[in-house]
Amino acid sequence: VADGLAIVAIVGERMKHNPGTSGRMFGALGKNGINVSAIAQGSSELNISAVIQDVDIAKALNVLHEAFFLSDRKVVNLFLAGTGWIGKSLLTMIQQHAAELALKSKLEINVAALANSRQMLFDEYGLKTPDGLDRLINEGTKMELHDYFQQMKALNLSNSIFVDCTASEEMTEHYEDALQANIAIVTPNKKANSGKLEKYKRLKELTHQRNTRFLFETN
Repeated sequence: VADGLAIVAIVGERMKHNPGTSGRMFGALGKNGINVSAIAQGSSELNISAVIQDVDIAKALNVLHEAFFLSDRKVVNLFLAGTGWIGKSLLTMIQQHAAELALKSKLEINVAALANSRQMLFDEYGLKTPDGLDRLINEGTKMELHDYFQQMKALNLSNSIFVDCTASEEMTEHYEDALQANIAIVTPNKKANSGKLEKYKRLKELTHQRNTRFLFETN
């Protein structure tokens, strides 16, 4: 007996006339780190079902809705650490280019968390600029690195990206944890790339294993 599982299904009359539906479904789940324990398809070809972890249900539904019904716009959930000059500039750019990104790139950026060396604040519905920084000051809890990454993983949002705008070496010790959870990383923090070569190779290896990204061009 296996506990903590759930069934998610896609149903539609036109599925039998659209080759690749199952590939689209399982590709979307796989890209977001949602493991499938079992699959089934009815002989009528009207239904494809998958057994997944119960904790992944909300994430799976969001992923599948995006893949099949909301493909005109992709939502990226961004977790930002570091609210100094670089972090604030990034938030300003996101605000300034929101309309252009939506129109030309079909992309919406949702800032799901902000953190600095003192405080952290999560809101899966978005921390908008500029009041997001004010909310961090007024509503934020004490910044604890372990708790920050645990909450980021616990939210389990699709298309998650961790943006590290700090210069903290301690922060980079959690990169592997993020990649293991299929959370991509973008960073100007040089610490992960200027230490032991084995550490760098491990991070790059994880990106291939988990089908995610570790980007550091600003280095």
